[in-house]
Amino acid sequence: MTFGQRMRQRRLQMGLSQGELSRRTGIPTPRLSEFENGVRPDMTLSTALKLARALGMSLDALAGTWEEEAPPSLAAEGLAPEPR
Repeated sequence: MTFGQRMRQRRLQMGLSQGELSRRTGIPTPRLSEFENGVRPDMTLSTALKLARALGMSLDALAGTWEEEAPPSLAAEGLAPEPR
């Protein structure tokens, strides 16, 4: 699932129109539509954070950071504390 698809899914779950999300974030409605439809896949970190906050989710969740693979464990990276 893309950022835009997750964004649309969450917006609809919250019962928000693109216009209402625009009002909450200050991001123009046409730009929100472009994000949701994949026309404009790139955005600034500031824009992504505004969207995540307005949608009540973390940026990691909205971006799908851990969707395809589990986060690396400390033990697997050799960073876990040594047993005593």
